[in-house]
Amino acid sequence: MTLKKWLIACCFGLMVSVVQAVTQEEQLELAETYNAQVIQYFRQGQLEQALPLAKKAFIIRAEILGKHPYTLESLNNWALIYQALGHFEKALPLLEKGYSVMKEFVDKKHQKSLMMLGNLAVNLAVTYRELERFDEALPLFEEGYFLKKEVLGEKHPKTLKNIQGLAGIYRELGRLDVIF
Repeated sequence: MTLKKWLIACCFGLMVSVVQAVTQEEQLELAETYNAQVIQYFRQGQLEQALPLAKKAFIIRAEILGKHPYTLESLNNWALIYQALGHFEKALPLLEKGYSVMKEFVDKKHQKSLMMLGNLAVNLAVTYRELERFDEALPLFEEGYFLKKEVLGEKHPKTLKNIQGLAGIYRELGRLDVIF
């Protein structure tokens, strides 16, 4: 190979790398836009419009970022839409996957990471509860409660809301003797 052909090949390779980097950045921006639209549609109760965008945001982030908090955020949003639509059997595998991945790389010193794990635990617990799998829901509600209590404090509204879910599971399991 002559020097000229080698230089052309190197330049072409560099150009391809730059185009791929720009394309990935644009794709991540698109996923962020989808995610913002999902949140807006969700708040407006337009769940059917939110569902395909949530899936698209997850797919883009999963392909580019892999196991990453943003990917898990999109997965959780997708599952929450299924929950809100009453499709708990569709939410379940998404939440189980998200919870197991988050457990792998949670940073016990990072409060945002702990909150994300707590949210995934509670969302999975809610799904188990709705599917009447109370024994599986209980430890997840407990985990979500204790994580939120640790991060936010005992009297924070989000912590108190978790007590409601936990109390409901204790009631379903006939464990009315449990006192917080």
